[in-house]
Amino acid sequence: MINFALDSAQLDQTARTELDEFAKALKDNRLSTFSFVVEGHTDASGSTRYNQNLSQRRAQSVAAFLTANGVQAARLEAIGLGKSHPRVANPYDPVNRRVEMRIRTE
Repeated sequence: MINFALDSAQLDQTARTELDEFAKALKDNRLSTFSFVVEGHTDASGSTRYNQNLSQRRAQSVAAFLTANGVQAARLEAIGLGKSHPRVANPYDPVNRRVEMRIRTE
């Protein structure tokens, strides 16, 4: 899980470090056949339309970082889910401003 600052799709140094390790893992032979969904999320600040766009930009920034670090773009699908799937009950909690990666099962 990668967290973001309010109203931002920029990766901070902590996110870059974590994603660097994740990229190394994705390039390992044991994971090389899997594809991933990169899901962007927001908290409840802002309009539904704005949050949808922001969550998409967050997912794309993570996918772009992984691609720049050697992960094949075809293995990544970046999608924005806006504020529709909060991680914690308080919809304004900063924990909800995140990107999560899941193995694509379809």
